[in-house]
Amino acid sequence: MEAVRKKMEDTAMILGLGHPKVYQLSRELDHLHNQWERECAKKKGDKIYRIHCNASKVKERESIQIYKVV
Repeated sequence: MEAVRKKMEDTAMILGLGHPKVYQLSRELDHLHNQWERECAKKKGDKIYRIHCNASKVKERESIQIYKVV
């Protein structure tokens, strides 16, 4: 996760926050984090609740538009 995070930060510094490559790396980091959370929950016996997928898509679109404007 740290390697992907570092690569995302470096890419954002070079290409800008709104670049598709930065977005792709962010999604990859999210995926890795979700995997890690699931593994930790299995070990602890916790239950993980999913957030409705449409809510995150709306938020992602809004943040991309903000970065394009700035």
